[in-house]
Amino acid sequence: MSLILLSHLYGIRSIGLESSKKTAKLSTKVIQSLGLEKDVEIIHSDDLDLEKLDWDIALVAALAEPKKRIFKSLGKVLKKRKNAFVIFRTYTGMRAVLYEPVQPADIKGFKIVKEILPTGLVNNTTVFAELEG
Repeated sequence: MSLILLSHLYGIRSIGLESSKKTAKLSTKVIQSLGLEKDVEIIHSDDLDLEKLDWDIALVAALAEPKKRIFKSLGKVLKKRKNAFVIFRTYTGMRAVLYEPVQPADIKGFKIVKEILPTGLVNNTTVFAELEG
């Protein structure tokens, strides 16, 4: 949904990595039905393929797993790239009781630049992060 919104609202071309083959197929069908296949692509893959793809911003979903490995993979790629950024979603407040939020150990090597707390019907916090140093 985030990639669809980014495409629709801001014209941003996106590639989504989905570790479930079934979900990747379903997501692709939804995107095609919306006529967004030129703007949003979903591939059956995971964080281990981040080095192979051309990207400027990585958006990590709140339910993405395993978080520690994902951020470690992102860190490796970011050390080699200039001007690439990470945005991730995590749970705060009562939602953090139901869903495991991103832990400080998960984002070791990153520093938080900005947090946008949820308002209205939004359930998760959006965090902008960059490599330390």
